Amino acid sequence: MNKLKKMIIDGIFKLTAKKLDGHKTKIGGVGAILGGVVTCLGGIIGFLGNYFPEQGLPAMDIDTVLTTLGLGWTGIAAGFATLGLGGKAEKLKTAIEANGEANGNGTKGPDQPSS
Repeated sequence: MNKLKKMIIDGIFKLTAKKLDGHKTKIGGVGAILGGVVTCLGGIIGFLGNYFPEQGLPAMDIDTVLTTLGLGWTGIAAGFATLGLGGKAEKLKTAIEANGEANGNGTKGPDQPSS
């Protein structure tokens, strides 16, 4: 039973990975950016809750607010870095493929050497 379950789960993951090939880095980068934005909003809401208690917002002390904002900005920066690195990797892959075709050796990428 365990082998069957493992085969089914592995098949689902392989199928999903093939369908999302070329989009996984973009999804990760955008996810990190959105996570950072939500974290920053949490810090802003905590800051506003401290100064406007009648609004019913949760209150945070200033150290927690600054830490939360810092973590949010770090998440946003990491998301943009991920998007940038993914774009550079895609350009490099395209250049390697074009160079292989120009040389006539049919190289498809760095992990697929020509025969």
